[in-house]
Amino acid sequence: MKLNKLVAGAFLAGSMLAANAHALLVTLNPSAPNAGAVGGSALGPNGAFVTDKGTTDFASALQISGAPNTAGPHAFAETGFLRVVEWAGVTNTVSGVTLDYNVYALFSISGFGAWVAPGTFVGDPLGLTVTATIYGSPGSAALGLTTPTPGTFGITPGAGDFILGTGTLLQGLSAQANLFGNGSALATFAALLSFTPAIGTDGAGGFWDKPRPFRVNIDTSGIGLNQFTTWVTDGVNTTITTAVTPQLAGGGSGNIGFLQVPEPGSVALLGAVLVAGAGVARVRARSKV
Repeated sequence: MKLNKLVAGAFLAGSMLAANAHALLVTLNPSAPNAGAVGGSALGPNGAFVTDKGTTDFASALQISGAPNTAGPHAFAETGFLRVVEWAGVTNTVSGVTLDYNVYALFSISGFGAWVAPGTFVGDPLGLTVTATIYGSPGSAALGLTTPTPGTFGITPGAGDFILGTGTLLQGLSAQANLFGNGSALATFAALLSFTPAIGTDGAGGFWDKPRPFRVNIDTSGIGLNQFTTWVTDGVNTTITTAVTPQLAGGGSGNIGFLQVPEPGSVALLGAVLVAGAGVARVRARSKV
């Protein structure tokens, strides 16, 4: 068995595990003091509530190397933010989000992809790099949102904002961009992240009240039909921008969802698949001697 086939098998097994992941109800507590966190404080006055995801708006700048529709692999990088506008199953007046505090994520994505059809760019899920930092912004002051440009995020954390946790790529699910003839575009991305709450923000007294551990799934969609996602090319790079709207919100939409960490048996099963694959590779190698 060739190495690339073994890697492909491992990715497929990981895909199966991700597909079987279940949404997780978590308890969030905006009134928790987050005393152990760097710069931590209570986000707002409202007490704990239960949810499984947050709906978001977002803005980003996606840059693809080279001119559109040219052959070969192309590097791409995207930076931007997601801001929670409501927690699923909980009204803003109960959770306080956007009224008494904000939760937002700054994210960065990079990898390679190809133009698979005119105007359609698809990222390769293998080799993706994704990082996300989730912040809490206490108080009712509005965030200072700006439209991201390549390499910048569009939110500069305020003096009272502090890190609630960080996420890194566990598995890339999809990354695609479509260019339309009128200068508008569609850019989507989804990924499963491993998540590490910041020290002092989880458990009793923290924003992430319970349970732990969990994973985070993010997905975004910025579509040109609302005229806030546009593209330009200078022949060197193709840049797709989902802008901040006149209402100072992200021009795209998205979600941040919470997922269970697989049971040890599932992880063991994945390990068995990889070990078995490696064993087959060794047997086949001996048979050629």
